[in-house]
Amino acid sequence: MTEIRKRFYEFLGFTIVSMLLVGGSITAVYLIIGELTDQGRHILATGLVFGVIAAYLLGLQVSRSHTTGFKRALDLRLDAKQTARPAAPLRPAAPQPNYTDILPDVRRATIVMRTDHNQNTIDI
Repeated sequence: MTEIRKRFYEFLGFTIVSMLLVGGSITAVYLIIGELTDQGRHILATGLVFGVIAAYLLGLQVSRSHTTGFKRALDLRLDAKQTARPAAPLRPAAPQPNYTDILPDVRRATIVMRTDHNQNTIDI
């Protein structure tokens, strides 16, 4: 199955499920309201008005807490001070051990070439 066909089938399935959920919800609300009396519709309308006000106030409170959290986390306040501290002063480095006493002392190599019976020495 190609990738395009797979994505098309996923989109089609998502669309059908979404339409069923939205349509089912609308149908359920319509049937419930249709069965209510006039007094029941008045009670439902009053409850929805207060529900909308309560939802607005709850959303306002949540948004304020998120804004406060972002300000604290990202330090976006206008009166923010620099929070970087200067680096700690460097301590003097510990003396490095000297291993020259156990290493061989190589000063200059002497290369001896024997091309003939005379001994020629070349210093490098």
